[in-house]
Amino acid sequence: MSSRSVSGRICICSKLAFFVPNDYPDCIWKWDSVDRCFVVAVDDDDECFSSVELCFANVLSSDFDHDGFCCGEFRGIDEDDVSLCIPCCALFGVLSIGSTSVLLYVAEQEKVATLPINGSPDIFAVRKLSWVLLPSAEGADTICNDVSTNSEVGMGSGRDAAGPGVPSANDKAREIIFEYCGVVKRFCECSNSPSGASYFYYSPTFNLALDPGEVVGVAKERSSGSFHGGDVNDGRLFTQNPNLNEKITHENVFQWNSPLLDAFEDVLPSMSCGGCCYVPAFIRGVVVSSSSPDDGVDLLLVNRLSYRWSGTRYNRRGLDNAGSGITANFSASTLWVFRSGEDGKGCGDLAGEHRAAAFTMLRGSVPRCWSQPANLSLIPTITISSASSGVEEIASHLNALSMLFGDMESVWCLDLNSMSKTELALSKAFESAIAKFREENITLLKSKEVHYIKYDVKERRTEGVSYDHMLAEIDLLLKEESAGNHSPIDFWKFSTEDTTTTCDNVSNPPPTPVTDDARGTPPVMDVVYRQKHYIRVNCLDCLDRTNLVQSMIAISTLPRLIRYVHGLEGDETNARDGGTSDLKGQNEFHASKELCKQMWVKQGVALSQLYAGSDPHFVQFLLGGTWGRLNVGEVKIALQRWLQQNFYDGEKQDAISLITGQHNPAPFHSQYESPFSRHFSGLNWMVLGGMVAAVVAAIVNSIVLLVPKYWMRGEVVFFEVLWVVYIAVIVSRIMKDGTSYTNYPLLK
Repeated sequence: MSSRSVSGRICICSKLAFFVPNDYPDCIWKWDSVDRCFVVAVDDDDECFSSVELCFANVLSSDFDHDGFCCGEFRGIDEDDVSLCIPCCALFGVLSIGSTSVLLYVAEQEKVATLPINGSPDIFAVRKLSWVLLPSAEGADTICNDVSTNSEVGMGSGRDAAGPGVPSANDKAREIIFEYCGVVKRFCECSNSPSGASYFYYSPTFNLALDPGEVVGVAKERSSGSFHGGDVNDGRLFTQNPNLNEKITHENVFQWNSPLLDAFEDVLPSMSCGGCCYVPAFIRGVVVSSSSPDDGVDLLLVNRLSYRWSGTRYNRRGLDNAGSGITANFSASTLWVFRSGEDGKGCGDLAGEHRAAAFTMLRGSVPRCWSQPANLSLIPTITISSASSGVEEIASHLNALSMLFGDMESVWCLDLNSMSKTELALSKAFESAIAKFREENITLLKSKEVHYIKYDVKERRTEGVSYDHMLAEIDLLLKEESAGNHSPIDFWKFSTEDTTTTCDNVSNPPPTPVTDDARGTPPVMDVVYRQKHYIRVNCLDCLDRTNLVQSMIAISTLPRLIRYVHGLEGDETNARDGGTSDLKGQNEFHASKELCKQMWVKQGVALSQLYAGSDPHFVQFLLGGTWGRLNVGEVKIALQRWLQQNFYDGEKQDAISLITGQHNPAPFHSQYESPFSRHFSGLNWMVLGGMVAAVVAAIVNSIVLLVPKYWMRGEVVFFEVLWVVYIAVIVSRIMKDGTSYTNYPLLK
């Protein structure tokens, strides 16, 4: 089943801007430059409709160049003879910078998966994210005229762009806005990587940011009604701007465009064209689908990365400083399993019943307030908050989890930090805070069991332990910890059967669902069982080791999901024997397990690129099962991360902070101050010059030492030692205040 299109055209004519849906060309959204929001154009607005017709006529009468218009962000829109008509796959949001508004939109997309239940909604990956300046109100400070005469925007270019004709009173404000637009430009360029992997995903039909139970419920509601049949304005179905001051929800944690939806608050509820929404919910992470015909199942992996406290690894550590309780690099990975085909291969006696299952795991930075700023060293120093605040910090994170996962009854914290000097202190701080939390019996929003489990992946690597052996060890650890408790392995269950009497932990039992009809319409499913127990995995970065161990847990759990989907284990709601895998499942479904490994590799690549700017470690071990020798590829990744964290992550963090609302540009929209000061001072240039001179001199001196004529002569050795000491002193000084010399983020 094809998804409903949310595409349209962005029309900019003179000082007016519009969005025209492709499927509803008479339902035009008009940009109100005074209130800085979109409104639905009234029928008697002749200027609106004539302007749109002019834009369409200009495009249709010319050889339309898609890339040309998508790259035309810097064209002026104050000129009366300018008319643009830009194809748009979906709207992303509107960013306000002072009196300037920037519209972000999807220029290119690709279908990557289909959710084979309740209408089979499609999922798209964003292949190109673009932006365009919207008209500003009369008399407002704007950079449109500046932009129209400058093809490049970037740090430091605003000073030249202002021009001699700009009034001096507004010069600083224009320069600052110009710099902010450069940050937006870099965000889009960073998202549009050469591989086409922006790691943004959306569905035109439902909100991908929701948990599996809500996704199925929303998809069911959408599939049971007509898309053209009125009054579909529920934010759960599509997306409305969540109130970030209210409790933590999936939308204001995993929906990346939620901070940019203020401009649509008036237009979405007043839509009269069937309640269609052209601003879908975007998640960032990965969506990977795969089919296993041998086992008769389809697999779908959806990772939802939090936009709160998001960014780069040495600029975002620990708990969100805004007090939300969300940690850095926090994400939820959900593995879906569906029965493929209609032949019922390998199925038990389901009597026409269709089933699906979903298993969710969490990852995130250690939930303490800690930092680790880059300072040119390979492993920067970690600073952790006082032990007295540990319980409060753990409680804030657990409360956030309670609000996100309302059915959660227990959380199992699997800590993978090593026993090295740097990581041990952080691991101990985490463990002691949880122990103290359990001793003091702190009251949470919703009571839950909290377990702490330690496993050292680095130690097992040193010992050369195989993948399968590590998997068995983790199974045993979870089994021992869960003795007398519920198993940490739990998963969502969905079915087309009448769940009125079997539904567990569902407050409103659903009616008898509709099965697939003679035309092969996908079945309409309901929630049979809600996941109550969650495993939370972390290491220092929550990348390589975390992804590796999560893959092991997923592979151990996969047989149970497949057997449930095929009806081979009855209606079991929870395994109470402990452990993540039973003997029956250890050698089953080999093809699906191999596909699951490959899916977890793709997840590891996505999260590593987003957080660390490189490919992940341990890929060959995950796929091959044995440790190999340290190769050039591993060294390359380590070097790439070092360069990224010290010289590139600052600008990358600035872009993410601006788009996600971690930085508010409003206080800097003035002529008196600017957040942009990433320019080396004279002293810094002297230090850098001295470092370069010392390195060159040390290299030349080393070469001289090898020349037979000067072989190990005393004066040459003396100068070599002198240069080495000089370099060591300079490096030590830089490491004490490395932010002055590295690419530190500026937007706070």
